[in-house]
Amino acid sequence: MEERLTEAPVSNGGGFPPPETVAPKCETLAPESEEVRYNGRVEIDTSAPFESVKEAVDRFGGSAVWNSQLKQLFFSKKNVQEPEDLEVSILSDQTAQLEKDLIIKERETLEVLKELESAKKIVADLKSKIQKETSCEEPNPRKVHPLDEPDPESIPQDAQCSNVLNELNRAKLNLNQTTSDLAAIRASIDLLNCSIEKEKILLEETKHKLSNNTTMISSLEKELNIATEKLRLLTDQKGDEKNNDDEKSLVSSKEINEMTLEIDRIKEVTNSAQSEIVHLTAEIEQTKASIKTAEIRCLAARKMEEAAKEAEAIALTEIKALLSSDNLENTDGGVTLTLEEYDSLNQKAQEALEGSRKKVEAAMCEVDEANRSKLETLKKLEEARLEAKASRQALEEALKRVEAANEGKLDVEESLRKWHCQKKASHGLQTSDKFKKHGPYHGNRDSKSKVADVNELDMDSEEGEPTLSIGQILSMKLTGPDVYGKLVWERRPESPKVSLGQMLNRKQRYVPHSHGADKKRKKFGFVGAGFSVLLAKHQRSKKKRPSLG
Repeated sequence: MEERLTEAPVSNGGGFPPPETVAPKCETLAPESEEVRYNGRVEIDTSAPFESVKEAVDRFGGSAVWNSQLKQLFFSKKNVQEPEDLEVSILSDQTAQLEKDLIIKERETLEVLKELESAKKIVADLKSKIQKETSCEEPNPRKVHPLDEPDPESIPQDAQCSNVLNELNRAKLNLNQTTSDLAAIRASIDLLNCSIEKEKILLEETKHKLSNNTTMISSLEKELNIATEKLRLLTDQKGDEKNNDDEKSLVSSKEINEMTLEIDRIKEVTNSAQSEIVHLTAEIEQTKASIKTAEIRCLAARKMEEAAKEAEAIALTEIKALLSSDNLENTDGGVTLTLEEYDSLNQKAQEALEGSRKKVEAAMCEVDEANRSKLETLKKLEEARLEAKASRQALEEALKRVEAANEGKLDVEESLRKWHCQKKASHGLQTSDKFKKHGPYHGNRDSKSKVADVNELDMDSEEGEPTLSIGQILSMKLTGPDVYGKLVWERRPESPKVSLGQMLNRKQRYVPHSHGADKKRKKFGFVGAGFSVLLAKHQRSKKKRPSLG
């Protein structure tokens, strides 16, 4: 059957072979069937049938292993990113954008300072020109007379004085506005400083809380490890102590299952707390970046304030100069200027006022942006506080569960101790029953067997090693068996020395008194109570024999 399928040609895309290849296949099948009939033999195909077409094609080499490239694209390790990597990439992008914004703002502040310096230079030039004109006009006052021909552009001196007074009033109003703006800027700067200090204090508190949370988590992990080790020890003891009662075994198994469930819950809580700590650290870094930007903005606002102060001083000097020039005009009959000089002075004053207005507006915009950033940081801090509260609650719940687990552990230890005590008591009763049944004859025993006295007490059980508690087993695992053996040997009290007479007196307290056995026990000493009893029986049998004879 396999050879016939290998001779079949590969399909030409449609799934069916061409008709030319089918005829020879039939011709090859016919003579084989004749030969089978002639020989009288029948071949039975005992191989397992094919479950699918794909399996048959794969059997005869018609297909290859196909790995989809979509899986490699979508499920590759490079494309799969963890949430922590995504958060880190987002934070890096945000920091890069903030750095770019800071660079742009610094450039803008530098440009504003350059403009202020140019305005200062212009004002100084104007002052020098005004001083020169005043010095020239004082000895030889010069008057500009209008031309004989009436010009429409000519303006009377009264109108010029009124215009100058109006401009002076405007300048005063602008100065008042700038002073009020400066006061507002100072107040905003103080608020920003206070907010920055508060945010720094909150950051220190959050760092302290995070350190406390990390210590708590480490302590919880240690307690979990200790609890898991104790559970392993309990399971080992459970495997060794299969002869316990069914009720105790069920209770211990239930308690162990409850402990495992509580440990799993505590592990989940610790994992959630760790994730919350990661989120809090990321938010703290964001708040640090926002605090840095706020500090930079405060510095820029201070620079703008200083520039505004300088502009205010310059404007005040200009106003004083103008007032002094007006007084000179009033006293000396007035100083007349040409229209071109007057227009140039007006244009320069208007440009200076517009520049100061623009600078004040820019400073106010920066202050608004600083306030917005402050509100955003406050919102983020409130969210961080809420998350910290949630993490505290989760940690408190975890601590409560750990306390409950410790209480359950103590209950289990108490139950195990009680069970050990009951086991020892039952073992002592069983040994006493055995000695009562078997009598005083003990026969030959091996050297490894326990030595039982007539008083029905087990000497090996009294002189054996004490049972170890769970705390001692854990200390053995932590310190090592060699170190623990040294510590136990150092702490072990010296065994009391007992004389041979004390041992014999101790034995005689528990031996039953009999009249015939006392004399023999005095003769044989410490040979043993069992041997004395045998001698007493032998003596009784001798006394009975002559009486029978």
